[in-house]
Amino acid sequence: MLADLREEVRSCMKTAALTCYNSISAQAAHKLAEWMVQERNHRAGSEEDGVEGEEGVVQVNVDMQSVDYVVIMAQLGIEVCQEIDDFHGKAFKRFKGALQFCIETVWELFYSDMKPAVDAQSLYDSDVFRLFFRLNSFLLSHEMLSNGKFHKQLLGLFMFRTVYYLDRVEMEMMAQLGRDVAIETWDPAQDRRSSVAALENLLQRLESVQTFLSHLQWPEPDFRQHLESRRRRLAADGMEAFAKRTQRLFISSCEKGGSGSDFHYVVPAPLCVMLNAIYTLQHRLNDCCGSTADFSVQSLYRDDISDVLLQIRENMSAKLIIKVWLMDSADS
Repeated sequence: MLADLREEVRSCMKTAALTCYNSISAQAAHKLAEWMVQERNHRAGSEEDGVEGEEGVVQVNVDMQSVDYVVIMAQLGIEVCQEIDDFHGKAFKRFKGALQFCIETVWELFYSDMKPAVDAQSLYDSDVFRLFFRLNSFLLSHEMLSNGKFHKQLLGLFMFRTVYYLDRVEMEMMAQLGRDVAIETWDPAQDRRSSVAALENLLQRLESVQTFLSHLQWPEPDFRQHLESRRRRLAADGMEAFAKRTQRLFISSCEKGGSGSDFHYVVPAPLCVMLNAIYTLQHRLNDCCGSTADFSVQSLYRDDISDVLLQIRENMSAKLIIKVWLMDSADS
């Protein structure tokens, strides 16, 4: 008898969840259609998104696998869950299992639509992560859903994309770094945080990766540690690549010098800028690669790049001292 009652309650909750989800889906389609119409009105002469229907009403074709659609769906689902908690939490205080089943069913239905939509997005498209940021943040704060079935499905869906994102960022950063250093003027400037545009671009990219991971809030400790290790390694590799390229240019510039009268016993501005760039990297080590107080495995990246930067700075300083001494000897 009790088992029959339990099954009847589950059936009612499943029906309620399906009704709720159908309402959410309809609202999401309507909201996206309204947004598409607004966008269409801003594009003169565009007929792609819709056609004139009866009585002059604009009809639009809503892409159910677009990021915008699933993001709207997710937001509406979050709002519904919050309403359920606020208005039905007390009524189901003694039957939390039934309420939890209803909420989980809503998200189970959502996952069946979300997965194809996410899979349809290119791996190069990082815009889809705004869906993960919103959902993961909500799930972490929800007592019933945190680390539940849907939460684990969400993590599984985005794990590979996260790794691929870091791989792509690393590849693009290294390629852009080579281009930036090649066109760097090494002229002092007062209107930027750093007088070296190539260095400033590198630090901004590293900062954006750090911000991305902080927004990610990955809940699983092992994978979160892996991501942090990747970030620190990426920072160390980028800083080392910049420092070594700068060192080669510095040595080349020193070897191009003319006579002592040309040098005028004044260190050329580009050489000073190059040296200052290395000092800047050393100053930003803690921000990019962790502090010396961190005794984890990741701290090895900081120690290694710290030694590399120190050696490069000393080599550049020694090269400059020898250059000045040779110039002085030539004038004597």
